[in-house]
Amino acid sequence: MQKILMSILALMCFASVASAADPEFSADMNMTTGDQSVSAKVHFSKNRMRYDMAEGSSITHMDQGVTYVLLPSQKAYMKQSIEADAMAKIGSVGKGELERVEMGNEAVDGRPAKKSKVTYAGQGQGAPMVVYQWTDANDFPIKVQEVNGSWSVEYSN
Repeated sequence: MQKILMSILALMCFASVASAADPEFSADMNMTTGDQSVSAKVHFSKNRMRYDMAEGSSITHMDQGVTYVLLPSQKAYMKQSIEADAMAKIGSVGKGELERVEMGNEAVDGRPAKKSKVTYAGQGQGAPMVVYQWTDANDFPIKVQEVNGSWSVEYSN
């Protein structure tokens, strides 16, 4: 169960990357950390996000500042408070973003994208997090990868 919770909680962290998107849409998401991979179907609307995967679901209500993690096989759920303004913005510099360096254009799975190197402030007194981010024409991050390659999240379809 701990592995399942860690996967879902990791998704909640990455959800912040996409939270500022205005259009409503759904997509397939693949998150890779080390030798593990988690796939999910994601749904976005102005104030809500939902991630459905084999282990369970997470539903975020940004307007209410809460995420619910549902684990049907465990007959369990968890409610987690979030701070919507602490979530990363897309495109222009948002809260927590220290620097964005444009690196040119690079296709992701055959789709045109703009690649940037983005530095975010660390949590508490932690070191800053530096990622590569590929954004589409709507400034939506279709791929995010830590610079050392230890994890990545990619959206398709």
